[in-house]
Amino acid sequence: MLWVLAVRLLAAFWRSDLTYAYVAGHSRRGGSLGYRLAGLWGGMEGSLLLFVAIVVSLGAVAARHRDGAARWIMPVLATVLAGGALWLASPFDRLDVPAIEGFGLVPILEHPAMLVHPPLLYLGLACTLPAYLGSPVARRWLTASMGLLTLAMLLGAYWSYVEQGWGGYWAWDPVENASLTTWMATLVALHGARGVGRRDVLLTRLPFVVAIAGAAVARSGVASSVHSFAEAGHIGLLLGLAAIVAAAGAVVRLPPRRQSRSLDSWAATGTVLSGASLAIVALLTVTPVLASSQGDGARIAGTYFARLLAPLAAAAVIALLLMAVRARRRVPVAGWVAHVGMVIVLAGVAGSAFDREERIVVEAAATRAAAGVSITNHGVSVVADEESGTTAVVADLTVAGERRSPSLVAHPGRGGVLAETSLVSRPWRDVQVALLSADDHGRVMLVVRSKPLVPLIWVGATLVMLAAALSLRRRPVPPPAVPMATPSEPAFATAAR
Repeated sequence: MLWVLAVRLLAAFWRSDLTYAYVAGHSRRGGSLGYRLAGLWGGMEGSLLLFVAIVVSLGAVAARHRDGAARWIMPVLATVLAGGALWLASPFDRLDVPAIEGFGLVPILEHPAMLVHPPLLYLGLACTLPAYLGSPVARRWLTASMGLLTLAMLLGAYWSYVEQGWGGYWAWDPVENASLTTWMATLVALHGARGVGRRDVLLTRLPFVVAIAGAAVARSGVASSVHSFAEAGHIGLLLGLAAIVAAAGAVVRLPPRRQSRSLDSWAATGTVLSGASLAIVALLTVTPVLASSQGDGARIAGTYFARLLAPLAAAAVIALLLMAVRARRRVPVAGWVAHVGMVIVLAGVAGSAFDREERIVVEAAATRAAAGVSITNHGVSVVADEESGTTAVVADLTVAGERRSPSLVAHPGRGGVLAETSLVSRPWRDVQVALLSADDHGRVMLVVRSKPLVPLIWVGATLVMLAAALSLRRRPVPPPAVPMATPSEPAFATAAR
């Protein structure tokens, strides 16, 4: 039923059926097909419908032949999520008078990454559910979740980096942290769940609980977020209820303690470091929510996240280098690729901390230096796009020897101006240029940012995704047989390889 409704809504976007309030609010007649269809996940109602459809579908597949907690948890979760999505956030409300053109997507979302980022993110979050329900190939589901979440976060970070104009790729926003904490919880499970014992079951169930709890915080509206277009208090309460149900189910029907297997030093190190990182990010994200009785949208600055996580990141790099020296024969190829990718990501993150930013005014036909690069201003033009109804002020520049055109784009339908930045990317450094203002004489005010080693982040994340793909190609090994305490005890095989 959920997929029937999702397809029905997608068809409405395809036809530009502006009798629906949701379609009129997130689509524009005459817009490109891709961005019209992306309206499905461009707002709260449609994105929630798609997310719930994906979660319930994977849960139904995984719970068909499961016993124990899966027998009652999945129906309860499906009822809470599906019922709430259709009752509290229906995207099928009709307008009394159909819209003529429609508003279109929020302008900042009109980027190629947004065509695939949300569905990939929802699928990555949902892949933690079969592992939670005790799938016999839970490790493969978690590996798939790791790869999908890495790709989704990579696309989201790149979109933020090139589209928002603030110069960064990660703002420690509650919505971003919701995906990051799920990724970290998955990392904890992959390192720490190595058997079929109580600890293994709890760790394997952890990612889905974190995913639902993170979604509740992110969508509640009580934490400040640049993704405020997708927040609603009643949706946060709905997802909070689902998180409580999931947390209760996580501690139901656990195997005896004696079944847990001890971890070797490398697996224990990965489990502890990822678990500590997860605790820090979750605590700093949730604390403002708990401390804000008035829902004033408080949040903790990103510098606090960075300062607390930096020692753990340094310890992780040291541990990975030691493993490279001492355990070369014990790590599969996929493990090597993933760990090398993580070292490269952390090197890029560390390098980006030494960025430079400078604001300058450049006269027409003049050249100035800023943030260590040379910039020449060739003039300013005004470009009108009749199809989108926008007007852009475009600066023609030469930045570090390459021609670039940062702009300020006015969106009358949305009543705002969006800065479109330009990027000059080299393996060792990125240079970002954003246009702040321009006058009739061709003079421009720019903000120029030099970002060392940022390209390494995209390279390292790509290697992590490749490692996930390599791991999924390996044939899973059945989990070790474990005697049941009673004939009705469920066999949670949470670490199949």
